[in-house]
Amino acid sequence: GDQFETGIPVALEELQPGDLIFFHTRGNGKISHVGIFVGDDQFIHAAGKGKNIRRDSLSSTYYRTHYVGGRSYL
Repeated sequence: GDQFETGIPVALEELQPGDLIFFHTRGNGKISHVGIFVGDDQFIHAAGKGKNIRRDSLSSTYYRTHYVGGRSYL
């Protein structure tokens, strides 16, 4: 949550590789997951504690529904 409060807000359509993207995945509306945007509607993230890093589509129904916003830190 603290990471989301810092950095420069980036609109979904203006995300650049390296921007962090944030999600609320626990049903309470709070930030609970973060990924790194890699371009072409894709991001990398660890799907859960102890799980491997993987690539997913930001436009998938699950991630689009839980998307909160993006931030740039450069």
